[in-house]
Amino acid sequence: MNGTRLVSLYRMCADNSPVMFQSLNNQLAVKNSEEKQHFIEICEYLQFLEDLKALVPVLIEKKEVASTQSSVCSIL
Repeated sequence: MNGTRLVSLYRMCADNSPVMFQSLNNQLAVKNSEEKQHFIEICEYLQFLEDLKALVPVLIEKKEVASTQSSVCSIL
């Protein structure tokens, strides 16, 4: 996975955390359908989000905030 995809995964997780947590665990269950089941624990998932938040470029987060503002707010 490259950096761009990792940032995309972080955004998806940050925007819709419960759904992404379940989705990642479902993917692990399908990939590891052998006798050994692997799941992401919630504490690992939250640590992943916390660790990546510090690494996500600030410009990307600011750009997203700016794009969600209306033009009236920008003028004021």
